Amino acid sequence: MPPHHRPALSNERVQLNAAGRVELKLKTPWRDGTAHLIMSSLEFMQRLAALVPRLRLNLIRFHGVLAPNAKLRPLVVPQGSEEVERPPRPQ
Repeated sequence: MPPHHRPALSNERVQLNAAGRVELKLKTPWRDGTAHLIMSSLEFMQRLAALVPRLRLNLIRFHGVLAPNAKLRPLVVPQGSEEVERPPRPQ
């Protein structure tokens, strides 16, 4: 894994308890005092899989005036048929 990527969960916060269930320690306790989540290994894997983005999904989302259907987008994003000259890509 490249150094700029972080894992979804810290290994120190996940462990198996005596009953064989996954115990996940929360970074900060919830308002009701809950400090750990306990779940089956299948439920844990389902939650972990939900954190993985779908393949070829554009991970950049634009909001506000940069959103694709924003009414003001044409005022802030250059529109035109002429080709924009771009610097050559480094090889």
